[in-house]
Amino acid sequence: MMDIPNERSSHKTATPRGGGLAISALTLVAVLMYGLLNPNANLQVVLAYGVGGALIAWVGWLDDKYNLPSRQRFAVQAVSALIAIAGISYWQRVTLPLVGTLEIGILGLPLTVFWIVGLVNAYNFMDGIDGLAGSAAVIAGLFWAYASGFNGGFVTLLAIAIAGNSLGFLGHNWSPAKIFMGDVGSTFLGYSFAVIPLMLPQREITGVTAALIIWSFILDTSFTIIRRWRRGENILLPHRTHLYQRLVIAGYSHRFVTTIYIAFMMIGWLSAAVWLSSPGASGLYACVIPLVVFGLYVAFVQRQESLVANRA
Repeated sequence: MMDIPNERSSHKTATPRGGGLAISALTLVAVLMYGLLNPNANLQVVLAYGVGGALIAWVGWLDDKYNLPSRQRFAVQAVSALIAIAGISYWQRVTLPLVGTLEIGILGLPLTVFWIVGLVNAYNFMDGIDGLAGSAAVIAGLFWAYASGFNGGFVTLLAIAIAGNSLGFLGHNWSPAKIFMGDVGSTFLGYSFAVIPLMLPQREITGVTAALIIWSFILDTSFTIIRRWRRGENILLPHRTHLYQRLVIAGYSHRFVTTIYIAFMMIGWLSAAVWLSSPGASGLYACVIPLVVFGLYVAFVQRQESLVANRA
């Protein structure tokens, strides 16, 4: 499957896509082997993650091949979210900065579905330049292994499998990329990082933890969607207006922009670790720092675009 450049592309030469199949397939094999060989495995959790992840990867693969309508993709993603919720859990209470712990009960069900489907698509949207989605997956995977205490349980194995498979893929996807991840990989990674926090104890604080580790993807996507909506654009149509894409258009290399997001991921790691260990007053600073950094980043992107426009 060749990705042919068009007016929305960030690459200039035809490049194979769908390489993320290696990430999703090998991770699911590791999950299957864990379920079969570990007598202490919680098969309900393993099956819920595995079946939901397989569905996400399958529809991503079909989208890579046939460019499926958005309604079909969203429908399968919602089904996958419900499978994960049925077999694992959903947030019935959450701890938020300045607010404390809130009992949300059944309202946590649609909130969790929105979280899973939203992160599936946010991760997919951010897979637009060489090395970005793969490097983020390595860092996020290692973080969740750390958050699980490297205890040899399912989350530890899953997180290390994702990090290791993504690192192997990154060797072929770092700029200049020899192959692209495609939806089969990016949506699977988004699904995994959305579901993993539901598997951990102290579930009420893992939602914020999950958002912090991958804050740059969430804020870039949210900022772009709101900006396009305010301009009256169809937010479901393909585009090149994410902040990372705008930097590339302004003349920065894929390597430079990806390195910026690697730095953001490391800030996310530190912030998430602080929140995970102390979700009180000190954890508030962990939540504020990414927002401040993101504000500075938006100003930087806008400044670079202004310089390009003035030179023209």
